[in-house]
Amino acid sequence: WKHFQQNFVCFMLASFLLVLSLPFRIKESCPLMTCALRLAAGRPGLVLDVGANGGCESNLALMAGRKVIAVECLASAYWELLQEPRFRSHPNLTLLHTCAGAVVNITTLYLASDSSSLMEENVAHGVEAGKAKKSRKANANMRAESEVIVPLDLLVPAAEPVALIKIDVQGAEAGVLRGLRRTLARHLPIVTFEYISHHPGYREKWSTNGNPAHDQLEPMGYACYIDFVDYICLPPGYINDSAGPDST
Repeated sequence: WKHFQQNFVCFMLASFLLVLSLPFRIKESCPLMTCALRLAAGRPGLVLDVGANGGCESNLALMAGRKVIAVECLASAYWELLQEPRFRSHPNLTLLHTCAGAVVNITTLYLASDSSSLMEENVAHGVEAGKAKKSRKANANMRAESEVIVPLDLLVPAAEPVALIKIDVQGAEAGVLRGLRRTLARHLPIVTFEYISHHPGYREKWSTNGNPAHDQLEPMGYACYIDFVDYICLPPGYINDSAGPDST
């Protein structure tokens, strides 16, 4: 119990620091991923980074000695990651260029730099709209690109345990988790994701297809905690497993 308390305080503090830099996470230090990795300490398995973008979270996981599967939907972000020697040749990293979802399909990704989204309405307001405008100027007025979307259950090795899943996909989290049903049931990893609908400036404008914590994870026995726009969901039995001999 004491171990859980210490790690959860870390998560709450990191979330508070994130609030000070709204509306996007601090990519230079990735405090929430730091805490998620601490929460996953002692749990064997790889880290699945869905929406790897600048690579901060994947890099932290590699530095922690984890195998990482990093998934990036946006073509330009994927190619930028490939330019980094660490991401091009690290033996513990698998870098995939695909979108994650519930079914295999061809999908449309609406462009807004690091806020690109599978939901067109999610690049039409606030900061995202500004990023979309800049993206069009830089890309001959191109508003979207076609991408392959794949359930990650088809790509994650069945025999490889999964300790932690981080999702940052600008509103498409529910589809990502539907495509990970088998992995979730088999390994019960810790899950962390951004849920912008809790931001007061986005509540009526942001499309999500439901709340993954309430609709998908809590029915599986997960305990989900939120601070502002970030969820961290702990699998059933996590607190008891983390209590250790000094829990009394």
